[in-house]
Amino acid sequence: MQLLKHARRLGLFLIGQRGCCRINFSRRLTLCCAMLPMVFWATASCRPVTAADWWVDANATAEGDGSREKPFARIQAAAEVAMPGDTIHVLPGVYRERVMPPRGGLPGKPIVYRSEVRHGAIVKGSDVWTPTWRKEHAGLFSAEVDPAMFTDTGYVDGGNPYRITYDWDQERNNRPPYPFTKVAWTLGQVFVDGRPLRETSSLDELTETPASWRYDPETNRIWINLGGDVPSAHHVELTTRRGVFRPLAKGLGYIEVRGFVFEHCANQFPAQFWQKASNAQSGMVGTRGGHHWVIADNIIRYAKSVGLTFGVSGGRSGAVYDNERPAQAEPNREQSGFHRIEGNIIYANGAVGAMGCGHRDVIIRRNLFLDNNRLQNTAYETGGIKTHQA
Repeated sequence: MQLLKHARRLGLFLIGQRGCCRINFSRRLTLCCAMLPMVFWATASCRPVTAADWWVDANATAEGDGSREKPFARIQAAAEVAMPGDTIHVLPGVYRERVMPPRGGLPGKPIVYRSEVRHGAIVKGSDVWTPTWRKEHAGLFSAEVDPAMFTDTGYVDGGNPYRITYDWDQERNNRPPYPFTKVAWTLGQVFVDGRPLRETSSLDELTETPASWRYDPETNRIWINLGGDVPSAHHVELTTRRGVFRPLAKGLGYIEVRGFVFEHCANQFPAQFWQKASNAQSGMVGTRGGHHWVIADNIIRYAKSVGLTFGVSGGRSGAVYDNERPAQAEPNREQSGFHRIEGNIIYANGAVGAMGCGHRDVIIRRNLFLDNNRLQNTAYETGGIKTHQA
């Protein structure tokens, strides 16, 4: 039934009962038919194309076909098949993935991503971590980090956030995050029972700081101070992805994102984002220079740096400038923007709640911004909302 559903929406007709053909239609449909005659007609204009509904359930026991009866288990699976006018219905649950829409919608036919229960679908850039813990001195514990955990790896500075230095803009600022005199952080984050631990810069600081952690690059181990508690007695999560809802392709339009919780991300502080591609504006949720998005009624929290970006990466229009691979050209700034960002709760992000560069006609209304710049950065790119060249 789902195959016929694809065929009807693509306007693909097969006539007769003899012959054999194999039809590929832009990777959306591969159809093998035995004993067909010589006639087939594939055109999108021969009959109206109706919008489809795709269903996703994190609790699905096996990957389905996207129907309500057999939903997909991952949002990305629905994103791959959704076409302009379609709606992706996401049921309550925890989704540990980066959603990368491969295409946008059309005027009057957006592709809609909707949490069926408001704030019931939680999309995380972290994974549950259950390593073999080793007891260290002073009530500390450590465990080795498995590189296979990192799946969002296509970046110019590497894919393991624990081996990438957090750039707090020392070149211009010379003042580390308050109240420190020295900071040696990574892009990673550690959450225990849903709360972020404080990253420390030395073993001495870790020993003196309850509810804290530190990564040792020489041994590839994360050390944790839980006041003597064994971490295995708690729910431990590591950020393993640098984005949560952000396309790879730049310039996509007419996408709606409604009712989700987006949390836990290992993105970089946007220090000198206009000349350091590795520090390009890259939110946990981001439009990548897209246009005519609606981002509504979501909770966006606990990004390492930026919660939401709604403009270009920071380069000039048409210039190849990107923190992701393969590097792509920036969209025309006159065509980027035209978003509606409304009714969201954006809080507890490490540096900035929401920021944009090189966009126009963005409406930001009825949002709650709270406790952003959680890491107390003292550099320029911090606060609730910040826009550049808008």
